[in-house]
Amino acid sequence: MKFLPLIWSGIWRKPGRTILIFLQVSVAFALFGVLQGLKTGVQHAVDAARADLLIVHSRLSLIMEGLPISLLGPIRSVPGVRVAIPVELFICQFQKPEQGVLSVAVTPDKDWTTAFTFAIAPQDLDAFAKSRTAALVLEATAKKYGWKIGDRIPLICRTVQKNGSPNWTFEVVGTFTDSDFGGGGDKIIMSFPY
Repeated sequence: MKFLPLIWSGIWRKPGRTILIFLQVSVAFALFGVLQGLKTGVQHAVDAARADLLIVHSRLSLIMEGLPISLLGPIRSVPGVRVAIPVELFICQFQKPEQGVLSVAVTPDKDWTTAFTFAIAPQDLDAFAKSRTAALVLEATAKKYGWKIGDRIPLICRTVQKNGSPNWTFEVVGTFTDSDFGGGGDKIIMSFPY
């Protein structure tokens, strides 16, 4: 205890050096904290990734330009590939620009559900496969907008139809849940041929 004043006076004998040492220690701890957070975030993303799923897209554009449908056959013939399905993402809006809905276009064949973390009732899958304009809606999205099975919902999408119209109309034939914790937001599943 008697050496405390001596230590204190020694520390503040050269205040510039003392301040720089404290800054150095502070920066070291801050850097350690940031890197630890980054490591935890990357580890969390790796743990959440599906090892059985490989998403292949155009190298030119991640969202707006998909692969040519003619590459589906060669991709399916690669050894080890069990299922290959075309998927397109449409960014749409319901009534107002701030009411965004992600529309996932899939071909409703027997294997398309294996590529997703969606839980869909068998009768809803059957109804979805029977109609080109059918849509499966995320349960949370259906509750949010008050949509029910049988409703016809109009969406305005950035991707236009063949006739040039950005207006798409879907008939709700069922709902689904998504167990992907990172896949939040409003979404619907639509038929790729439509």
